[in-house]
Amino acid sequence: MGSAFPGAGERGLPTALSEAARRLTVDTGVSGGAQVEVSGTFRPLPQLQRVTCWRIGQEAINNAVKHAESKHILLNLKFGVRRVQLLSKMMDVVFIMMPTSMEQATILD
Repeated sequence: MGSAFPGAGERGLPTALSEAARRLTVDTGVSGGAQVEVSGTFRPLPQLQRVTCWRIGQEAINNAVKHAESKHILLNLKFGVRRVQLLSKMMDVVFIMMPTSMEQATILD
C-alpha cells in the first residue's frame, strides 16, 4: 500500500476518487457522469484510511455501474471533527456510508 496508491499527495484522495470515477464510468450507461465532492474541512488522512476510503469508493462506483445501472453517481467525502464519511449516491438514493474514526483505522457500523 505504499507510494503506489494514487492519492498519496496533498488533496490526493478526492483527486484519486475523481480519476477512478472517470475511469470506471467510461463507455458505460452513466450518462450524468460521476462526481466527487468534499464537505467539511478537508484534511489529509493517515495512509490506511486513505487507501480504505479509496477502495470503498471504487467498489461503490463499480456496484453503481454494474448492478444499479445508475445514470449519475455522486461520492461525497464528509469531514467531521473526528471522522470522515464516504457517502455514495446514485439517482438520489443513498447507496453506502462508511464512517471511519480519525484515530482508528476501523470501519464502524
